[in-house]
Amino acid sequence: MKLLDVNEQFFFEHGFPRMAEAFPNEFPRMAFGLVGEGSECFGFDDDVSRDHDYGRGFYIWLAKDDFAKHAKAVQSAYEAMMESYDDLHGGGGVGVSGRGGATGRDGVSGRGGVEEIDSFYRRVLGGHALPVEESDWLEIPEKYLAAATNGRVFLDEAGEFSAIRQKLLDYYPESVWLKRMSKACLEMGQSGQYNYQRQLSRGEWVAGALAKARFVEASLQLAYLLNRSYCPFYKWAFRGVPRAGVFAEIVAELSRIAVSGVDDSTWLQPAFPGEFTRKVNRKDPLVQAIEHVCDLFADVLRAQGLSRRGGNIMTMHAQEVHSRIESQEIKELAVWL
Repeated sequence: MKLLDVNEQFFFEHGFPRMAEAFPNEFPRMAFGLVGEGSECFGFDDDVSRDHDYGRGFYIWLAKDDFAKHAKAVQSAYEAMMESYDDLHGGGGVGVSGRGGATGRDGVSGRGGVEEIDSFYRRVLGGHALPVEESDWLEIPEKYLAAATNGRVFLDEAGEFSAIRQKLLDYYPESVWLKRMSKACLEMGQSGQYNYQRQLSRGEWVAGALAKARFVEASLQLAYLLNRSYCPFYKWAFRGVPRAGVFAEIVAELSRIAVSGVDDSTWLQPAFPGEFTRKVNRKDPLVQAIEHVCDLFADVLRAQGLSRRGGNIMTMHAQEVHSRIESQEIKELAVWL
């Protein structure tokens, strides 16, 4: 059973009655759930996840006025509830065992407790305020937007917390979406279709490996963007990438590219003697795989009406996507922002 489900059950069986009884007047304005950092909030937790910040717990989100008046009392009640549960059940949590979280008690997560709504979002968004203008969206790294919209809200009768969450879930403004896609396409073309071969033709194996990694990362980002979902922190990016339709083939190819090493025998003779021009070294199967991924993405861009370019040169598709940005302010910003 995933920890998100465990903690939702824990809230309704133990948190709900305790908080409703202790704070009858404030309870209807409280929001409860588990959102933010951590594999459990994405539903990716497993046995390895249990070494830190793992176990029972949930957040209690309060509006600004309620936080100023009641935060200490609500936090005390929350901690007392957790301790009384330990006393009755001997620790370990609801179907959870293993090492303790940041609080130091067995089965109790370091994630949870009372937070003011706006402060919670600012913290999870990496210190950034909630976006208001289109340009504000570009200042927030995508991994933070993924963390702010994952997990689950267990109860929110007042709706203030959920209203902010829904605004973020409604996704990027169109111009920002196109801007981020143009950057991902440009990164794919530069790192995978150009620099990977350029570096290996010189025998720069480490530089080639870094170019390959950047290509895979940019490809994952583009897959999320084309599916209008936020790409999480890099260690979860592959686990959570959409796999419907053609993206299943894209993901399979990216997996093969990521785990395959360089066959230096395909680069013993200079592939492109003299001045470098873009030619595909078909002797290297990774080059072929990179080109195939770009073929697939180019097809998706054309199918979604985002590019009319033929071929698979991603830097060209980046220009096409970028040309569709209507906001002049966003269009004039550097693509590499």
